[in-house]
Amino acid sequence: MKNLYRLFLPFLTLLLFLGWMLNCTGFDSNNIQQQVTPINIKDIQYSAWINAENWVTTNVFGLPARSHEIQTNQLNNSVLEKHQLYVYVKINDEIHPLPYTQTTETGELRYDYTVLPNSKLKLVLINLKGAQKPVEEQQYRYLLIPNSLAHKLTVDMNDYDNVSTSFNLAE
Repeated sequence: MKNLYRLFLPFLTLLLFLGWMLNCTGFDSNNIQQQVTPINIKDIQYSAWINAENWVTTNVFGLPARSHEIQTNQLNNSVLEKHQLYVYVKINDEIHPLPYTQTTETGELRYDYTVLPNSKLKLVLINLKGAQKPVEEQQYRYLLIPNSLAHKLTVDMNDYDNVSTSFNLAE
């Protein structure tokens, strides 16, 4: 049994030393080729920037809110079953993915959306904290990406600049 320990301790030390050396030097990742699946941008549908006007005052879970509906034939049940929907808001030239919460000194406002069964995109502004203030100038855009492509994407969909560049979106 003592002989086993005599052999085991040097082996364990050698193993730890080799692991440490390998960790310090690392692998050369330049030699590893990653296969990138080509994405057919023609399969991605997107809207132009849509001005949101004529907001309707409402309540969401007892909180004061405003809503606006956008009619579009692209957003029907059969399309939504086969596509991922991404919605973005442009507020004073800053673009954010929805849902988005805007925090200011006077309050907190939640930008969100839902799709109604009659091919309408319903935009909702929920006043979470503070006084309800007038709605700023806003525009909205949506993207429809086929489910077959959505799981292959390496694009960060929360970074609109990256999305715009990757999919060659027209401004």
